[in-house]
Amino acid sequence: MLDAEARIVWANAAAARMIGAPKDLLLGRSLFEAVPEISPEEWRRRWEETAARGGLVREEPIRTPDGRTAPGEVASAIVEFGGHRYFVSSARDVSDRRRAEAAARLAGIGTLAAGVAHEINN
Repeated sequence: MLDAEARIVWANAAAARMIGAPKDLLLGRSLFEAVPEISPEEWRRRWEETAARGGLVREEPIRTPDGRTAPGEVASAIVEFGGHRYFVSSARDVSDRRRAEAAARLAGIGTLAAGVAHEINN
């Protein structure tokens, strides 16, 4: 959870593992310190797009706790609490889902090929 100035105001344990810093050290830090690949311009664009749409789900690479990148799905929303607006975001690794989708496509191609071969044989 980030405030309008891109300061981390709350993070769960999974976010701390992804970023690679203890949770208590993240609080109050700038997003740009914690995640240097996001620029202030990119941050402002994400905030404005999320606010305009009322929420946003996008696919983008995410950092895993072991430091590698993986395909991710990131859901974001702007919430208002105590008279302040916050950017709330949740990310999840979709590697397993992508592998299952690829396997299903291959199975479909195999079924199609078997059907064509059967028709040619007949």
